Amino acid sequence: MPKRARDWKVSDDISTLPHMARMDETNDPARLTEFLAVDHVKLQLYLGAANFHAIGRRYAANYPQRDTNARWFSRNLPKFLGETIPYSRNPELAELANLETALNTAFEAPDVPLVSATEFASLAAKDLNQCAIVLHPSVQPLRFLWNATSLWAALHCGEQPPRPERLDAPQDLLVWRQGSHPRFRMLGPDEAM
Repeated sequence: MPKRARDWKVSDDISTLPHMARMDETNDPARLTEFLAVDHVKLQLYLGAANFHAIGRRYAANYPQRDTNARWFSRNLPKFLGETIPYSRNPELAELANLETALNTAFEAPDVPLVSATEFASLAAKDLNQCAIVLHPSVQPLRFLWNATSLWAALHCGEQPPRPERLDAPQDLLVWRQGSHPRFRMLGPDEAM
């Protein structure tokens, strides 16, 4: 299992995603599964291409794409895997898809100005009572019950993933984008709170 303080950086190849295709030009199940594979590289590695494509065809039938932009086609895959038998019998699938979806969402999040540490430090104590902390749009908290982060990390490093295991306690994560790179890290209980 990765160390708690380790940040994982998604490879730069995420910027080459072919999501600009129009759905009305690519609305066949095989092509739609290709879009899923681009968004869920680690899940496809974990399942194998044949199993992943079978899931993709079933997902496309259950979640028909109505948007003309293929970018958002895969957004319901974690829900589908978590609610659809037989996939829901392997909860690590939904969690792995959820992590990849969060990383993709962080990558796509809008740029907004950030408050620097210097600007924050310059606020008077009386002004802090008036402040509301608003997280960057790329920031997403996640909570996993299975070792999905270990699976993702092994697949990311080209290693054999460990067996799926239910964790002794829920694992809180934080997903965000630093520059143009989506990242995640595990949070300790105090950080998660």
